[in-house]
Amino acid sequence: MSTIEEEIAAVKVSAQKKLRRLRERERKEQLALDLRVVELLRKRNPGAYEELRVQARAQIGAQAAVRAERARRAPRSPVVGEPGDSTVYVESFAIHSEQGAAGALR
Repeated sequence: MSTIEEEIAAVKVSAQKKLRRLRERERKEQLALDLRVVELLRKRNPGAYEELRVQARAQIGAQAAVRAERARRAPRSPVVGEPGDSTVYVESFAIHSEQGAAGALR
């Protein structure tokens, strides 16, 4: 690798770190602003705050129910030794025929 390529790589790494720090700072500032807005809403218009709080809880509950239903319906991994089990164990790797040659550490 040439000196210029090494310098370019170092600049890219530095820029990525700086972007991560800036995004994190922006996220924290937005969170602080959101918390302040909620506090002002709670003080100035308690009725609207309570109505929005109830709606938010209902939405969160509905999303949790959808995730739970999706998880309940998700296909299960076969139990080793079950008829139709296509898992082949070689040393510490498991290879599933449906997934091609992708291995998972066991």
